[in-house]
Amino acid sequence: MGLCGDFCLAIIGLFIPPLSVLKRTGCDHNFLINIVLTCLGWTPGILHAWYIILRYPDGKRAANMRANVRRSRGSIDLQGYE
Repeated sequence: MGLCGDFCLAIIGLFIPPLSVLKRTGCDHNFLINIVLTCLGWTPGILHAWYIILRYPDGKRAANMRANVRRSRGSIDLQGYE
């Protein structure tokens, strides 16, 4: 997304933290966590939104790829070991 996109998301995260998390990762567990944190207090919501912006610099596509890798790890086919 680039430096400008990250900066814009950080500014959005300052005012509407769940919106910036939704834009970065989509409607997943991070979005729900951010809604709860924002309801509990504005500052935890902002800090979590900034953490997500920095933690997932490439957005939804990479988060989906990481989830697919995690899912595929459980189904290892051991050929020749019967």
